Amino acid sequence: MLDKEQKILVVNQQKTRVDVLLDFINNPSLRPIPTKVFPHLQRTDIYDMILQQANVPWLLYKKNNCSYVVIDSFAELTDQKFVHRSNHWHFCSHYSDINPTPEFDKQFSCEGLLEMDKIEPAYLLFLNWFEQQYPNTHLIYLHFPTALDSREKYKERGSKISEVMKKIAQEKSYIHNIEISEEYVYPHPDDNFPYHFAKGTYEKFYFELEKLPFFN
Repeated sequence: MLDKEQKILVVNQQKTRVDVLLDFINNPSLRPIPTKVFPHLQRTDIYDMILQQANVPWLLYKKNNCSYVVIDSFAELTDQKFVHRSNHWHFCSHYSDINPTPEFDKQFSCEGLLEMDKIEPAYLLFLNWFEQQYPNTHLIYLHFPTALDSREKYKERGSKISEVMKKIAQEKSYIHNIEISEEYVYPHPDDNFPYHFAKGTYEKFYFELEKLPFFN
């Protein structure tokens, strides 16, 4: 985010799908209890992201002093929703972040990825909230490339998100979609995760951002 004094504010709000973010905003009792999630994490570095979902740092900065906001598609593309069976609070993560023991299954149900037919309604609800909270603010939307992902369902999800956001942007001129072609999607030299990229890919994203007249 860039405020009107040209100060960049980075709000780390990872693994928070737009549908779940609105749940957390509208009903704080649905936010996760991190200490109850921690024992079930396969990757303990994910704990900070569970804390982010519990604390919703997005809400902590001045809403009337923002020139533009940058968000990306990764949570809606890849993160799954897990719901506490008794109290119904929930959190998002990759299934591979979780240690799926019988105890975990006893406490949580997995509702999976944001369903394809719910992607557009979820974004529309989120954008209605965004417009009310941040009037006259540009929203830059970065589309995570799926070129390195061999799984067809994620390629289909990436295409669906692109289709939805381009359609919505035709009606909402404050939305600026940033996508790059596959020829600029380079694998990270030391990491085979399909959504970690080489420096050249990030440079291409920045090159596209610089084309926006309000970006600098």
